[in-house]
Amino acid sequence: MTDRTTTARTGHDAVGGPGWAVSSHDGQSTLKLHAGISIMAVVLCLFVTWIFIDLGTITPAIIFGVMALVCLGIFVGCRARLAKVRGRH
Repeated sequence: MTDRTTTARTGHDAVGGPGWAVSSHDGQSTLKLHAGISIMAVVLCLFVTWIFIDLGTITPAIIFGVMALVCLGIFVGCRARLAKVRGRH
C-alpha cells in the first residue's frame, strides 16, 4: 500500500524528480532546494554579466542578464508555491 501524499504522481501538484506532492514534506524540501539553487544561479549569472560588461562585450552580458531574470522568476515561483501550500495548513 502506498501513501498518496508522498509517493503518488499528482500531475500539476508535483515537483522535483520523483514527482512528490507539493503538500508533502519531500515536496516542500524539493521546492526549498530549487529556490536555493536558483538564488545561487542568479548570483553567478549576475557576476558573469558584470564580467562581460567590464570586458565590453554586451551581447553575452545581455544573455546572462536574461538568464539571471529567469532564475529569479524560478525563485519567486518556488517561494509562492511554498507560501500557497503553507497557507492551506
